[in-house]
Amino acid sequence: MPGKVRNILTAGGPHMGVDAVPHCFSGVFCDIINWGAKKLVYMSIAQNWIVPAGYFRDINNFEVYQRDSVFLPAMNNEEATSGENAALRKKRFSSINGGMFMMFSQDTMIYPKETAWFQSVDTHNHVVPLNGTDFYNKDFIGLKNLTEAGKIQYK
Repeated sequence: MPGKVRNILTAGGPHMGVDAVPHCFSGVFCDIINWGAKKLVYMSIAQNWIVPAGYFRDINNFEVYQRDSVFLPAMNNEEATSGENAALRKKRFSSINGGMFMMFSQDTMIYPKETAWFQSVDTHNHVVPLNGTDFYNKDFIGLKNLTEAGKIQYK
């Protein structure tokens, strides 16, 4: 099949989205900045004109994220309404020979840094282990099957 992806290597990718503005994870000033970002990020102008907005994943506003985010819910099959495109994405991702997802241990650009391993935060801002999520356990994109088959490495 021409153009088939056989292997995937990513380095520090925000696969499960980000929950804070880059380099601004804690402190009063950052709390204000991130509060404002969370209020504005799902507006259509932000989603259509500011590319990083498509990676913002506010777990405390999950229904709005699913409905209004123009990129990440579709890529991760988290859309409120899924269809044949979701099945095709899962089929294609599941057919890779192997993948390596690398996380930078000192990452200050994306929060949480564990998003590089498809992990996210819960409603209390604690990082949830991958196997503690519906995304993984219900195998939205085929990651669980690939991991269990030994085709995925997390570095």
